[in-house]
Amino acid sequence: MISLNELKKEKDLKGNVIVRNFPEKAENLVKKYKIGPSKDHFILFTQTINGYLAIKAKIIQYY
Repeated sequence: MISLNELKKEKDLKGNVIVRNFPEKAENLVKKYKIGPSKDHFILFTQTINGYLAIKAKIIQYY
């Protein structure tokens, strides 16, 4: 999990964007954070009690 401020500092972001309980659309987030497509990496944007955050995830095994 990373905050949105930390996500802005990262370079060469890649992943499919998933949005749940977040005010912006996935297309806008891809442009804003310059996120490239990826086959097995995901970035989930969501809201918690403490504020907004992003979760980076990776598929390890395919079935």
